[in-house]
Amino acid sequence: MEVIKNDNELYEIIRELKILDAHIKTYNEGAYPAFYLQMKTAFRVVDVLSLKLKDLYDVIDGTIIVKDKVTVNETTFKLAPEDKMTFATYILHRTPINIDEDEENIMDDFLCVNKQGNQLTNQVYRKLLERAVYELSLKHDFNTFYLHSLYGYLQFVFARKTIPALMKEYHCSKYYLINQIWKGFEIGYASKVVRQAAGIGDTGGI
Repeated sequence: MEVIKNDNELYEIIRELKILDAHIKTYNEGAYPAFYLQMKTAFRVVDVLSLKLKDLYDVIDGTIIVKDKVTVNETTFKLAPEDKMTFATYILHRTPINIDEDEENIMDDFLCVNKQGNQLTNQVYRKLLERAVYELSLKHDFNTFYLHSLYGYLQFVFARKTIPALMKEYHCSKYYLINQIWKGFEIGYASKVVRQAAGIGDTGGI
């Protein structure tokens, strides 16, 4: 693997992702768990949209609490403190923290919902991403497949995960990962990461 030649493009993608993240969190809150999990996992979006509140939350002594992990298709995502804080904030916009026993059926509601409170469909999610990209005048087309690809790509280029680990998460071969999921991406490491591993130059935060 080589050093990525165009680091500027890489950091532009990250900058625009942060803008899109803030926009969806503010204006499409019911879709935010889908966007967040696409940025944090290799879960397929159709599987994420099928998740229910009970997949991510427990009710203990009448209090809703974020679980430590979520599992989709035998792949488990362990929630870090920042992830748990994100999902804790989200559920508090959906329901009071304390619920009665006869209200616990709320846990059968879908995690991702549209503005009417119904299950968010793949088509609606795709369209809201398309609209957000247009409204924000973003350079990159952050559609659902692109987001699905970016998760693993960013994990790899910043050396947070290896290709074998990502093959396992995506349930695919190395060939499929590089030539299909990452089709069109420059395969290599961010120059800052390589310099850090070499012990030379700028080793500041990524």
